[in-house]
Amino acid sequence: MAKSESTRTAKKELRSNYKNDFILNACSPKLLVRFGGRLRQLYRLHSLCNFRYAETLGEILLFFTPKTMNEKIKTKNYILIIIFAIIFNFVVNNGIRIVIQEFMGLDPFVRMLSAFLTMAISTFIIGTFLKNKAKFSGVVATLPSVFFWIAILIFHTTIMSKFEFEFIYTMLLPFISIIFLPVIGYFSSGFGQQFYDHFQKSKSILNIKWYHWLWIIPFYLKKMVAVLLFCVTLLVTAIFSDEWTGIRPSISDLATHWRHHLAKIALFFIVFGLFYSVVHLYSLLTEENATIKCKWKKWIIIFGYVLLFSILYIFLFGQYL
Repeated sequence: MAKSESTRTAKKELRSNYKNDFILNACSPKLLVRFGGRLRQLYRLHSLCNFRYAETLGEILLFFTPKTMNEKIKTKNYILIIIFAIIFNFVVNNGIRIVIQEFMGLDPFVRMLSAFLTMAISTFIIGTFLKNKAKFSGVVATLPSVFFWIAILIFHTTIMSKFEFEFIYTMLLPFISIIFLPVIGYFSSGFGQQFYDHFQKSKSILNIKWYHWLWIIPFYLKKMVAVLLFCVTLLVTAIFSDEWTGIRPSISDLATHWRHHLAKIALFFIVFGLFYSVVHLYSLLTEENATIKCKWKKWIIIFGYVLLFSILYIFLFGQYL
């Protein structure tokens, strides 16, 4: 009787421990270890099951632990951030290309440098989002651009080989792009990993919730990049223009060309205001816990900024998209 009573007490204790483990460790990978340990105790006390079966049951339960679910979520995050970086690179590069055409035409070197810059920014974002395998993901994000330049290289060396083209356009630029784009993706994503702790808001990229990017990319990003770059280029061109008679303008020069200088000052404040609007928009999109009244005000301001860049984009480039 004493043995039977002690057996029942042991069973109760084990059941209680199972329950506590499932409740307290339901979200912890340690659940499997604890459960396996309980089965071993049960085997030693009552010989209810073989130890090999206990280990097999533990292996089966591994597929239902949160660790496996986290691995699936991580795989999805890798795929989504790579797709995001590819789209981001295309949109930003398109905005820069429009400004280059306005000021420099179809200069291949400048366009190649702009492609390197946008790729560096895109893969930097990958580094801020991923804690592990960021460099590998950065290289993968460059593959569409690499395949594009490989296709251009094959096209010029096979189909277009009968026509005379400059070597620098047909061979050198594609070859440089194919070599350097993965290198840029590797190092830029690695550099972005240094800022991983600064961008840890859940379900967000650069601390901006993922659903905001659904309207930022098609309605704001390209226009913002094109308008800002156009105004900055215009300001730099105006500052370093040769309208003054000397290196240091005299009082007579300032009096003669006062309208030109006034226009440069006005352009400087316009550029400053545009940059401030971008920073303010970012702060509005990253803030949380706003009241309903503040949310209405916030979205009115955001809509105003998007509308402002859309109007300027149409005015400067004559395009709607």
